[in-house]
Amino acid sequence: MTDTREKIDLIEKMIEVLDTATPQVSIEARIVEATSNFVRNLGIQWGAKGVADPVYGNQTSLQFPNKVLVDGALIPQGNVTKGIAGPLGGYAVNLPAPAFSSAVGFSFANVLDTLRLDVALTAMETNGNGQIVSSTKVTALNNKQAEVIQGRQIPVQTTANFTVTTQYVNAALQLRATPQITADGSIVMELDIQNNAADFGNLVNGIPPITTQSAKTQVMVPDGGTTVIGGISRLEDSITQERVPFLHQIPILGALFKNFARTKQNRELLIFITPRIIR
Repeated sequence: MTDTREKIDLIEKMIEVLDTATPQVSIEARIVEATSNFVRNLGIQWGAKGVADPVYGNQTSLQFPNKVLVDGALIPQGNVTKGIAGPLGGYAVNLPAPAFSSAVGFSFANVLDTLRLDVALTAMETNGNGQIVSSTKVTALNNKQAEVIQGRQIPVQTTANFTVTTQYVNAALQLRATPQITADGSIVMELDIQNNAADFGNLVNGIPPITTQSAKTQVMVPDGGTTVIGGISRLEDSITQERVPFLHQIPILGALFKNFARTKQNRELLIFITPRIIR
């Protein structure tokens, strides 16, 4: 450059301002999954048996009926079992808890064992909490897209016209981001986040289904700030009862003719994004 000293000094200052490296942005994504579950099961089994027979000397004073047998222990029959067994070999009401981890049984009888009552109570209660935190981080130039993937690929085969084609489906944590730095130092980002996982517990023809969690959006975040770009909450609450028709409606005593099972499950998903300008 050839110019006066004042102009050269001004140009050098302008070069210092304009001739800078293209800034980079570090983007971190955190996916937090929180789950809680609660299960409570209550069940009852009871049966009774009464005998009035000359063999025991307790027959009735009537000509008919002179002998009486009341058998309330017919369920279950044979080798089919449900709940816990009792001295009578069965129950009149057999409604144990669907699944139980504790049980207590009672058996009452007279001296001759001509009148017997068996009662069994079953119960279970479970409570659990869990948290999964998935994190991924990528660095990108200003106005340039960056992508990072971590996970596995599931091969899926399809047959058409006697030709077998294999296609690979991602079951991975994936982040695509395009940052743009604004004049005030904030960061505008186009984001595509996917957190997919293979469910090997429910195979279909030997191929696991893909459980998907994804978010696609455009947000503006201050440098070093954190924002939540997505959240899903799901609550499941189910109550199941087995009961004897009509008799379960009797006040108080109705509890002897029904069981109870309750399951509650709560799932929450949050996606956090934190961008930082690298200087």
